[in-house]
Formats: sequence, C-alpha cells, structure tokens
Amino acid sequence: MTLCLFLFYHATAQVKVLDHAYAPPAGKDGPEARFPIVQGPDSIVINKINRFLQLTWLHNTPKSLRKGTDIFERTAYQHKDSGVRSGYTSIDYGIVFQSPRVLSLRLDLETMAAYPESYSHFQNFNLQNGTQILTADLFTPEGLQQLRSYLREERKKIIKEAGMAAIEEKMNKEDQDYISQSLTECNLEAEENNAVIDSAGMIFFRSHCFPHVARGMEADLSVRIPSAILSPWLNAYGKKIFIEPTANIKSDGLSGLLKPLSGTIGKYPVVLILERLDGNYAAGYYYYDSREIAIELSGERKGNNLVLHEYGDEGSTGTIRATISGNALSGTWTGSNGKQLPFSVKN
Repeated sequence: MTLCLFLFYHATAQVKVLDHAYAPPAGKDGPEARFPIVQGPDSIVINKINRFLQLTWLHNTPKSLRKGTDIFERTAYQHKDSGVRSGYTSIDYGIVFQSPRVLSLRLDLETMAAYPESYSHFQNFNLQNGTQILTADLFTPEGLQQLRSYLREERKKIIKEAGMAAIEEKMNKEDQDYISQSLTECNLEAEENNAVIDSAGMIFFRSHCFPHVARGMEADLSVRIPSAILSPWLNAYGKKIFIEPTANIKSDGLSGLLKPLSGTIGKYPVVLILERLDGNYAAGYYYYDSREIAIELSGERKGNNLVLHEYGDEGSTGTIRATISGNALSGTWTGSNGKQLPFSVKN
C-alpha cells in the first residue's frame, strides 16, 4: 500500500484541504485516488464536512476501519478469481471556490460494474457551521421557479446549437433526431441541484442525457449564471453568500429532508441522508453513530409514505417503512430476519 498526505493550502481561507492519496501496489486492485480531507481551527465544523464527504462517497470513516486499513477499501473496484466487485477505479477532486465562508468542491469519479462510467459531482459547504449548501437553501420559492425556467431556456439554446452542429457534421437524419429528442427530454427537468458556487455566481450542470453506448453524442448543458442575474431570486441566506461577502453565516442554512436526519433505530443512534427524493424514487444511506459505516438505501415514495430497502454485501438486509411529517421520518425498521424496531429521524 502506497499512502501519503499532500498539503494543499488555499491562502485566502483559514481552512486547509489535504489530499488523501492512494496508489495500489503493483499487481493489486484499487483506485488511483485523491480525496479531500478538510482541516481547520473549528473541529466541530471540520468533522461535519469530512464525515459527510467520506460516508457519502467512500461509505465509511477512519473511525469504522481496522488499523492499517485505507478509507478507499469498501468502495474500490476489485477483480478476483472468484468474481468481480463493482466500485471506484478512479477518484479525484478539485477546489472550485474557497473563501473564509464557503468551500465548493468537484469530485471526479470513475466506477466499474458492467462497464466503466465517469461522472462529476459537486458539493458546497458553509465553512462557518459545516453544513451543506443546497440550491434550495439560497432562493425564495418564487426565485427557485424563476431559476428553473431560466435554466430550461438557456439549455434550449444549447440544444439548438447541438442540432445545428449535427447538421454541419452531416450526421444522418436518424442521429440528428435522436440527439434533439434526447436533449429535449433531458431538459424537461431543470436539475438545479447539481450545482457549484464559484467566484462569479453559480454553475448548474446537466449530464448523462444519453445511454452509455451513445455518450459520445452528449452535449454540455452546463449553464453559468452570474450573481447579478441570480440576485432578484435570492432569499436572505443567498444574499449573504453572493451580495454581502463579509456577512456572518454561522447561523444560516435551512432544514430539509435532503439534509442529515438524526434519530434512532430502537435504542441505537443513527443518521440518515436522503441523496435523492425525486418523484416516486428515493435513495440514500444511513449509518449508526457507533460504527460510521454507510448502509445503502433505495426505494419509493408514495405521497408521505417512504419504503426504503437497505443493502449490504450479501444483498437486502432490512427495510425502513416511514411516514414523512415536515422534516421528520418515523416508522419501523424490519430486519431480514423479521425483527422490528421503531425508527425515527429528523432535521
């Protein structure tokens, strides 16, 4: 195992971002990896950020690992004589923006299952309290609707340009129609959540509009919106971020189902994070405070009712059935052996 820490310091902020870097020994499986480890003077803030990042993307934290075990072990792609375990073949990151108040990161991931898949994900953090900054945190309800409309209109222009480029490249009519139809369908949803704060405003990303076999036809539907355009749509928190660069944001941030939800299963403290709650689909993970190992969840939402199935290395290990009430979930956890425990979490 080749393991090292390299210091990366952005001079404009008190917070430092370290590389946790890993390269597998010759002949061994494992990802070529660089992962961000945040350091700073406020241990509570820093621990919130690191715990969230490592559990979300690596499914564990150093607290959960045996001595000498690397944090990439649970999510690394492994090929053995007896079979294949899917996972990451490459992990990298970049700092998009950093100030004394905000840290915006880009995570570049390559996974391997039936075929390799590359994608980027973006995370924004409030460095004064350690919480995520989600798009919905920054806009009034009316402003969020305006933002979605703006994104769709800007992407229509990109789609039109992609159609013209297909004609200029003399693609056959079938491919031209396929590109236009696929991008238009992709633009039905604004997908405003995969976004990053930068020095001039925000960048909103929309990708994976095509299946893997047609990914070469993908057009970049990313839209950069300067803060001057965002300004009328912002709530008080958003204005502090983009218009009031010296404002204190330690107490800012909104509650929500897409923020960490704390509570219990039976008598055991847990944290649940819903990464997606789109339409009828729900997905995320939860972990026990005592172990800090992410247990994957996926399932469905029907009105205010959620059914989430949990999965381990051996397949399905239990089911959570819960009712949504505001920013809280309550119901029952049922193990694969039929054992039932009360379940309750809230933000």
